[in-house]
Amino acid sequence: MEIESFGLPGEDPRAFTSEGHLDTLGLCIFLAFVKKFNRKCSLIILDDIVTTVDSAHRESICRLLFEKFKNKQFIITTHDGLWFKQVSSLIDAYGLADRFMECSIYRWDENDGPSIKGYKPKWERIPGRIEAGDRACAGNETRQYLEWVLYNICISTDAPLPINERGYTVGELLGPARGRLKRLIADETLRLEIRDTFKEIDKSIMGNLLSHHNELSANASINDVKRFFESVNKLHMLVSCPNCKLFLKYEKNADRMICSKRCNNPVIVNTNQI
Repeated sequence: MEIESFGLPGEDPRAFTSEGHLDTLGLCIFLAFVKKFNRKCSLIILDDIVTTVDSAHRESICRLLFEKFKNKQFIITTHDGLWFKQVSSLIDAYGLADRFMECSIYRWDENDGPSIKGYKPKWERIPGRIEAGDRACAGNETRQYLEWVLYNICISTDAPLPINERGYTVGELLGPARGRLKRLIADETLRLEIRDTFKEIDKSIMGNLLSHHNELSANASINDVKRFFESVNKLHMLVSCPNCKLFLKYEKNADRMICSKRCNNPVIVNTNQI
Protein backbone atom coordinates (compact mmCIF):
# COMPACT_ATOMS: atom_id res chain seq x y z
CA MET A 1 0.00 0.00 0.00
CA GLU A 2 1.06 3.55 -0.65
CA ILE A 3 -0.14 6.87 0.73
CA GLU A 4 0.45 10.53 -0.08
CA SER A 5 2.33 12.25 2.77
CA PHE A 6 3.22 15.96 2.80
CA GLY A 7 2.59 16.16 -0.93
CA LEU A 8 4.85 13.21 -1.69
CA PRO A 9 3.06 10.41 -3.57
CA GLY A 10 3.81 6.74 -3.27
CA GLU A 11 5.04 6.69 0.33
CA ASP A 12 4.89 3.70 2.65
CA PRO A 13 2.09 4.53 5.16
CA ARG A 14 4.56 3.86 8.00
CA ALA A 15 6.93 6.58 6.77
CA PHE A 16 5.30 9.76 8.05
CA THR A 17 1.91 8.84 9.51
CA SER A 18 1.31 8.63 13.25
CA GLU A 19 0.11 5.54 15.08
CA GLY A 20 -3.36 7.11 15.28
CA HIS A 21 -3.42 7.68 11.51
CA LEU A 22 -2.27 4.12 10.88
CA ASP A 23 -5.02 2.76 13.12
CA THR A 24 -7.56 4.97 11.34
CA LEU A 25 -6.28 3.70 7.98
CA GLY A 26 -6.73 0.13 9.24
CA LEU A 27 -10.32 0.93 10.24
CA CYS A 28 -11.00 2.42 6.79
CA ILE A 29 -9.67 -0.73 5.12
CA PHE A 30 -11.77 -2.91 7.43
CA LEU A 31 -14.94 -0.92 6.66
CA ALA A 32 -14.16 -1.00 2.94
CA PHE A 33 -13.94 -4.80 3.19
CA VAL A 34 -17.31 -4.81 4.97
CA LYS A 35 -18.90 -2.87 2.11
CA LYS A 36 -17.23 -4.95 -0.60
CA PHE A 37 -17.31 -8.50 0.78
CA ASN A 38 -19.87 -8.57 3.63
CA ARG A 39 -22.90 -6.99 2.03
CA LYS A 40 -25.18 -9.80 3.18
CA CYS A 41 -23.95 -9.66 6.79
CA SER A 42 -25.65 -6.95 8.83
CA LEU A 43 -23.34 -7.15 11.87
CA ILE A 44 -20.17 -5.11 12.48
CA ILE A 45 -18.16 -5.65 15.69
CA LEU A 46 -15.70 -2.92 16.73
CA ASP A 47 -13.58 -3.60 19.82
CA ASP A 48 -11.53 -0.70 21.27
CA ILE A 49 -10.77 0.83 17.88
CA VAL A 50 -9.77 4.37 18.94
CA THR A 51 -7.09 3.87 21.60
CA THR A 52 -4.54 5.99 19.70
CA VAL A 53 -6.97 8.34 17.92
CA ASP A 54 -7.49 11.97 19.01
CA SER A 55 -10.87 13.40 19.99
CA ALA A 56 -11.71 15.21 16.73
CA HIS A 57 -11.01 12.13 14.62
CA ARG A 58 -13.04 9.99 17.01
CA GLU A 59 -16.08 12.18 16.37
CA SER A 60 -15.50 11.83 12.62
CA ILE A 61 -15.48 8.05 13.04
CA CYS A 62 -18.85 8.21 14.82
CA ARG A 63 -20.33 10.29 12.02
CA LEU A 64 -18.93 7.90 9.41
CA LEU A 65 -20.53 4.91 11.10
CA PHE A 66 -23.94 6.54 11.57
CA GLU A 67 -24.13 8.11 8.11
CA LYS A 68 -22.46 5.54 5.82
CA PHE A 69 -23.48 2.30 7.55
CA LYS A 70 -27.12 2.98 8.42
CA ASN A 71 -28.19 -0.52 7.40
CA LYS A 72 -25.71 -2.25 9.72
CA GLN A 73 -26.00 -3.45 13.31
CA PHE A 74 -23.08 -2.53 15.57
CA ILE A 75 -21.55 -4.05 18.66
CA ILE A 76 -19.04 -1.46 19.92
CA THR A 77 -16.96 -2.23 23.01
CA THR A 78 -14.41 -0.05 24.76
CA HIS A 79 -12.49 0.62 27.97
CA ASP A 80 -12.25 4.31 27.02
CA GLY A 81 -14.80 6.45 28.88
CA LEU A 82 -14.35 9.45 26.57
CA TRP A 83 -15.03 7.40 23.43
CA PHE A 84 -18.08 5.88 25.11
CA LYS A 85 -19.44 9.37 25.89
CA GLN A 86 -18.75 10.58 22.34
CA VAL A 87 -20.62 7.65 20.81
CA SER A 88 -23.45 8.05 23.33
CA SER A 89 -23.80 11.80 22.67
CA LEU A 90 -23.87 11.36 18.89
CA ILE A 91 -26.41 8.55 19.20
CA ASP A 92 -28.70 11.14 20.79
CA ALA A 93 -27.74 13.85 18.28
CA TYR A 94 -28.64 11.57 15.36
CA GLY A 95 -31.94 10.59 16.97
CA LEU A 96 -30.87 6.93 17.29
CA ALA A 97 -31.40 6.45 21.03
CA ASP A 98 -34.24 3.98 20.48
CA ARG A 99 -31.98 1.82 18.26
CA PHE A 100 -29.04 1.38 20.65
CA MET A 101 -28.53 -0.26 24.04
CA GLU A 102 -25.85 1.13 26.36
CA CYS A 103 -24.49 -1.58 28.64
CA SER A 104 -21.66 -2.24 31.07
CA ILE A 105 -19.77 -5.55 31.05
CA TYR A 106 -19.22 -6.14 34.75
CA ARG A 107 -18.00 -9.74 34.67
CA TRP A 108 -16.65 -12.25 32.16
CA ASP A 109 -15.67 -15.90 32.28
CA GLU A 110 -14.96 -18.69 29.82
CA ASN A 111 -18.12 -20.67 30.45
CA ASP A 112 -20.76 -17.94 30.53
CA GLY A 113 -19.09 -15.18 28.54
CA PRO A 114 -19.85 -11.53 29.42
CA SER A 115 -22.38 -10.51 32.05
CA ILE A 116 -23.93 -7.15 31.21
CA LYS A 117 -26.19 -4.61 32.85
CA GLY A 118 -27.72 -1.35 31.69
CA TYR A 119 -25.30 1.55 31.72
CA LYS A 120 -26.10 4.69 33.71
CA PRO A 121 -24.10 7.92 33.46
CA LYS A 122 -22.75 9.43 36.69
CA TRP A 123 -25.58 11.95 37.04
CA GLU A 124 -28.06 9.07 37.09
CA ARG A 125 -25.97 6.83 39.39
CA ILE A 126 -25.05 9.42 42.02
CA PRO A 127 -28.60 10.01 43.38
CA GLY A 128 -28.74 6.30 44.22
CA ARG A 129 -25.43 6.57 46.11
CA ILE A 130 -26.80 9.56 48.03
CA GLU A 131 -30.06 7.77 48.83
CA ALA A 132 -28.03 4.83 50.15
CA GLY A 133 -26.04 7.21 52.38
CA ASP A 134 -22.72 6.41 50.67
CA ARG A 135 -21.02 9.78 51.21
CA ALA A 136 -17.53 8.79 50.08
CA CYS A 137 -18.60 7.20 46.80
CA ALA A 138 -21.21 9.86 45.99
CA GLY A 139 -18.79 12.68 46.84
CA ASN A 140 -15.97 11.19 44.79
CA GLU A 141 -18.16 10.53 41.76
CA THR A 142 -19.65 14.04 41.95
CA ARG A 143 -16.13 15.45 42.05
CA GLN A 144 -15.28 13.51 38.89
CA TYR A 145 -18.61 14.61 37.37
CA LEU A 146 -17.69 18.26 38.01
CA GLU A 147 -14.29 17.77 36.38
CA TRP A 148 -15.96 16.26 33.31
CA VAL A 149 -18.52 19.09 33.04
CA LEU A 150 -15.85 21.79 33.37
CA TYR A 151 -13.59 20.13 30.81
CA ASN A 152 -16.43 19.89 28.29
CA ILE A 153 -17.36 23.54 28.87
CA CYS A 154 -13.76 24.55 28.15
CA ILE A 155 -13.53 22.43 25.01
CA SER A 156 -16.94 23.40 23.60
CA THR A 157 -16.40 27.14 24.18
CA ASP A 158 -12.73 27.25 23.11
CA ALA A 159 -11.71 28.43 26.58
CA PRO A 160 -7.96 29.09 26.90
CA LEU A 161 -6.27 26.16 28.66
CA PRO A 162 -2.55 25.72 29.22
CA ILE A 163 -0.88 22.84 27.38
CA ASN A 164 -0.99 19.96 29.81
CA GLU A 165 -0.31 16.34 28.90
CA ARG A 166 -1.13 14.96 32.35
CA GLY A 167 -4.75 16.16 32.29
CA TYR A 168 -6.45 18.98 34.19
CA THR A 169 -7.61 19.31 37.78
CA VAL A 170 -10.87 20.94 38.82
CA GLY A 171 -8.92 23.97 40.07
CA GLU A 172 -7.29 24.41 36.65
CA LEU A 173 -10.61 24.09 34.80
CA LEU A 174 -12.90 26.11 37.06
CA GLY A 175 -11.54 29.60 36.27
CA PRO A 176 -11.34 29.22 32.46
CA ALA A 177 -14.81 27.64 32.27
CA ARG A 178 -16.46 30.27 34.45
CA GLY A 179 -14.67 33.18 32.80
CA ARG A 180 -15.41 32.00 29.28
CA LEU A 181 -19.15 31.58 29.91
CA LYS A 182 -19.31 34.98 31.63
CA ARG A 183 -17.77 36.71 28.60
CA LEU A 184 -19.60 34.71 25.96
CA ILE A 185 -23.25 34.50 26.98
CA ALA A 186 -25.33 37.49 25.92
CA ASP A 187 -28.57 36.42 27.66
CA GLU A 188 -28.43 38.11 31.07
CA THR A 189 -30.87 35.73 32.76
CA LEU A 190 -28.88 32.65 31.73
CA ARG A 191 -25.56 34.32 32.52
CA LEU A 192 -26.69 35.20 36.05
CA GLU A 193 -28.12 31.72 36.61
CA ILE A 194 -24.78 30.18 35.61
CA ARG A 195 -22.93 32.65 37.83
CA ASP A 196 -25.08 31.74 40.84
CA THR A 197 -24.61 28.03 40.15
CA PHE A 198 -20.83 28.45 40.15
CA LYS A 199 -21.16 30.26 43.49
CA GLU A 200 -23.06 27.30 44.92
CA ILE A 201 -20.28 24.99 43.79
CA ASP A 202 -17.70 27.35 45.35
CA LYS A 203 -19.51 27.25 48.69
CA SER A 204 -19.54 23.46 48.80
CA ILE A 205 -16.88 21.97 51.07
CA MET A 206 -16.63 19.12 48.57
CA GLY A 207 -15.93 21.18 45.45
CA ASN A 208 -12.32 22.18 46.06
CA LEU A 209 -11.08 18.79 47.22
CA LEU A 210 -9.09 16.25 45.27
CA SER A 211 -11.16 13.17 44.48
CA HIS A 212 -8.31 10.78 45.37
CA HIS A 213 -7.37 12.48 48.67
CA ASN A 214 -10.49 13.91 50.23
CA GLU A 215 -9.80 14.37 53.95
CA LEU A 216 -12.65 16.79 54.62
CA SER A 217 -15.26 14.49 53.04
CA ALA A 218 -15.38 12.59 56.34
CA ASN A 219 -16.81 15.74 57.93
CA ALA A 220 -19.39 16.29 55.20
CA SER A 221 -22.95 15.18 55.80
CA ILE A 222 -24.93 13.36 53.15
CA ASN A 223 -26.89 16.59 52.69
CA ASP A 224 -23.61 18.41 51.90
CA VAL A 225 -22.90 15.85 49.21
CA LYS A 226 -26.46 16.13 47.91
CA ARG A 227 -26.23 19.92 47.58
CA PHE A 228 -22.85 19.56 45.86
CA PHE A 229 -24.28 17.10 43.34
CA GLU A 230 -27.38 19.23 42.69
CA SER A 231 -25.20 22.28 41.94
CA VAL A 232 -22.96 20.35 39.53
CA ASN A 233 -25.96 18.75 37.84
CA LYS A 234 -27.65 22.15 37.45
CA LEU A 235 -24.53 23.57 35.78
CA HIS A 236 -24.47 20.57 33.44
CA MET A 237 -28.11 21.10 32.48
CA LEU A 238 -27.57 24.84 31.87
CA VAL A 239 -24.80 24.27 29.33
CA SER A 240 -26.21 21.24 27.48
CA CYS A 241 -29.26 20.29 25.46
CA PRO A 242 -32.06 18.32 27.18
CA ASN A 243 -32.93 16.70 23.86
CA CYS A 244 -29.65 15.49 22.31
CA LYS A 245 -27.61 15.76 25.55
CA LEU A 246 -24.68 17.48 23.78
CA PHE A 247 -22.84 20.42 25.33
CA LEU A 248 -23.56 23.78 23.72
CA LYS A 249 -20.73 24.52 21.29
CA TYR A 250 -19.52 28.04 20.51
CA GLU A 251 -19.74 29.08 16.86
CA LYS A 252 -17.68 32.23 16.59
CA ASN A 253 -18.76 33.18 13.08
CA ALA A 254 -22.44 32.92 14.01
CA ASP A 255 -22.17 34.58 17.47
CA ARG A 256 -24.03 31.72 19.11
CA MET A 257 -23.77 28.51 21.05
CA ILE A 258 -25.68 25.49 19.74
CA CYS A 259 -25.90 21.82 20.68
CA SER A 260 -26.08 20.25 17.22
CA LYS A 261 -27.57 21.22 13.88
CA ARG A 262 -28.85 17.66 13.64
CA CYS A 263 -30.79 17.95 16.90
CA ASN A 264 -34.57 17.76 16.47
CA ASN A 265 -35.02 20.70 18.83
CA PRO A 266 -31.64 22.45 19.12
CA VAL A 267 -30.82 24.81 21.97
CA ILE A 268 -29.37 28.09 20.67
CA VAL A 269 -27.83 30.76 22.93
CA ASN A 270 -26.71 34.12 21.52
CA THR A 271 -23.18 35.16 22.39
CA ASN A 272 -21.22 38.39 22.61
CA GLN A 273 -18.61 39.19 20.00
CA ILE A 274 -15.17 38.39 21.40
